[in-house]
Amino acid sequence: MKKITAITAAALCFLAAACNTGTTEIGYESAKDGNYVVSYAYSADKPTLTKAVAAALSQRGWNARSTPDGGFDASISRGGVSAKAKISISDNSVSFDSRGSTAAGKPIVPYRYLDYLNKSIIQYLKVR
Repeated sequence: MKKITAITAAALCFLAAACNTGTTEIGYESAKDGNYVVSYAYSADKPTLTKAVAAALSQRGWNARSTPDGGFDASISRGGVSAKAKISISDNSVSFDSRGSTAAGKPIVPYRYLDYLNKSIIQYLKVR
């Protein structure tokens, strides 16, 4: 019985370590290297993408405000991550400058949060 408990505990530790690496570690490395901008390409004009980004931000619970250039300043704090994004929109692309985002007090590029927004943007574009 002790052997099964030890194996189970080891497996859980391995899974916890695996979940914490990946995107999180890449995010720390990208921030360390100063690579804060993440861009996604779409097949849509700027007005459509602006609506898609606004819908995605709302759906995902981000706090956002429009900027004079037609983009957004947005932020969200969850699970120890404080994600910030200055969002620039043009025909066929959206760029997220995540400078100022932190996790555990360290600078990070919050790839997971940006990927969630990207998925919501794609979903919006599919149903329009």
